[in-house]
Amino acid sequence: MKTFKTPAGTVLPLMNIKGKDYLQVAHRIVWFRETFPEWGIETHLVQLGQDHCLAQATIRDQAGKVVATAHKFEDRKGFPDFIEKAETGALGRALALCGFGTQFCADELEEGKRLADSPIPRPGHVAPEQPGEDDGNTQSNVYKIHFGKFAGRTLDQVYREHGGKTILDYINYIENSAKKKGVALGDQAVEFIWVAEHYLGKLEQDFAQEKLGERK
Repeated sequence: MKTFKTPAGTVLPLMNIKGKDYLQVAHRIVWFRETFPEWGIETHLVQLGQDHCLAQATIRDQAGKVVATAHKFEDRKGFPDFIEKAETGALGRALALCGFGTQFCADELEEGKRLADSPIPRPGHVAPEQPGEDDGNTQSNVYKIHFGKFAGRTLDQVYREHGGKTILDYINYIENSAKKKGVALGDQAVEFIWVAEHYLGKLEQDFAQEKLGERK
């Protein structure tokens, strides 16, 4: 069995999925706790129905600042234990966006082939075309928001003018509003959250990898 050794020296087992090395979420948490023992991990269920669940995972630094946030939608058709899978998948994505296991979970970040921990599009909803390995977050750059206060503007425009925190705050506002009203998120809202997190995630991933490189 192939293994991965953390900077602290802990040896973690790697799974082989379709010829690719994969580090399970539980082992990424071990690596994360070793590196940032004072950071926090939060998860909650944004949407919960009889047959589906949308989970969110947030990672905060020791000052309480959001470092990464990610979502995962799962349904009973995909997994009988869809609630656990949604929560685990959201956590796995958040950890990957912080650089923990990024090299072992490409499918999670690209949302291509299906893995047990990987995010999937909402059933019946066609997700926007995703960037390939060589074109970065080009699609996210040109994605135009179709509702709310940023309607008609691209993610890139909003980020350049207001910063990533504004986008994260807007995502939280959308989710909290739906939760208070007791209604499900609409297709446009789900699509916006999905694409926006890819856009911010790419930025966070690059930053995290740079910082991890400095620590070595």
